[in-house]
Amino acid sequence: MPANSSLVSTDHFFFSVSSAAGAVGDVVGVDLSLTVEDTQLQVEGQQVNLFGFGLAGCYDGSLELLDAVRYSDFFDEFAFLSSFYPEGGEAGRLPQHPGGTFLLYSGIRRGAVERFLLPNRAFPLATLYFRVTGTPGAEVEVRPCENTVAGGVCAFNYLQYAIVGSRRELLTRSDRHVRGTIRILPGEPTLPDPPPVPTLAKIYPEAPTPESAAIRFEIEGPLVAVPGDTDLPMRLYATSNYEFSGFMTALRFPPEHLQLNRVEEHTRPGITLVDNTAGGFGILMSNSRRRVGQEGERVHLATLHFSVADAARGAGEVDIRFERFDNFLNWLAIHSRQGVTDDSLPITTEVTPLLVGDALLKIQAEPSRLGDVNLDYELDLSDTLALLGGLFGGKPVLCPEASDFNQDGSTDISDPIAILNWLFRAWPAPAERAILCNTASG
Repeated sequence: MPANSSLVSTDHFFFSVSSAAGAVGDVVGVDLSLTVEDTQLQVEGQQVNLFGFGLAGCYDGSLELLDAVRYSDFFDEFAFLSSFYPEGGEAGRLPQHPGGTFLLYSGIRRGAVERFLLPNRAFPLATLYFRVTGTPGAEVEVRPCENTVAGGVCAFNYLQYAIVGSRRELLTRSDRHVRGTIRILPGEPTLPDPPPVPTLAKIYPEAPTPESAAIRFEIEGPLVAVPGDTDLPMRLYATSNYEFSGFMTALRFPPEHLQLNRVEEHTRPGITLVDNTAGGFGILMSNSRRRVGQEGERVHLATLHFSVADAARGAGEVDIRFERFDNFLNWLAIHSRQGVTDDSLPITTEVTPLLVGDALLKIQAEPSRLGDVNLDYELDLSDTLALLGGLFGGKPVLCPEASDFNQDGSTDISDPIAILNWLFRAWPAPAERAILCNTASG
């Protein structure tokens, strides 16, 4: 229990476990849910706000708890899962349960309680899957339980509140929880495997170090922006040689030139902060074992959509860079068992990126001309070199729209040759036309 918490007994909430049935060898699922009579609780005359919960469960010895958990569709929007693991009781501290125990606890995101946890309505938390190993005709239980040990800690069922206007917290307990019963049916098993569930991130024997980790954050999108753009998409990526289950990123941008209109999250919802006055953005999606990225996978975390102010016309270039903003930093959550000798929870290591790819936007203040691929408003040898670098060196070309100098419908080696002939052999240039290098849709 946190040092600044007090504990009271109350009956205004309860956890429920659903019932199921299956033959020996079948895999059955039981649903866990939370029902709260009133989320706007007053305790001892003080207003309190719900922000977390803990569910301790026990199951009988005729069941085998599998490493497969399906969280409710609401769960990632509602809360960040901190841990889930099966373990039997610990002899010598509390009576050992004859089957096993598990622990599910979470912090609830601010503002989510009113949106998802409605009074007197069961809120789905997760589905656990058990393999039936007992005797046909028997009934066995999965239930919220007290006075047990899970993960080496004393486990009980509680809701966690913050006392308004105080730094104190309040834990409330209840004994109204609903047990689930699993009936063991006669006959052969028909469901021997659990359904597919989200993959958990790998747990490494040792925590990553600056020498072993190769982590990169990148912000990528159009190379050129035009004042007046209203939907400039910049894509946020993370790549790691370790599997990771969460991340935090922070970006800074010049607010006089850019405004962040909206954020698309591509893994699962997290906490976001957008401040267009200060020019900053932060996102946190963490405290879960669900895998976000595999080893070496370049993961598209989010897409940021910017507007480009007319004031950027005289800027030449603006940058979007990875930099601490408010309480947001840049790291990935990687799990390890360094220093852990038993079956307790993995340690989450917050690993900072060793490489970052900031974005530099060239601002096109006026139309250019064919061949000006580096957008310096000149047509010279540097454009030929830039085109050759794009064709054969894999380097990005700032203004692809200006690349087809000979106007044959494609960009190839004939275009830098045509520019050289125009520069040094006075060959005629193609008909003049204004080129806008706005690649915001790319």
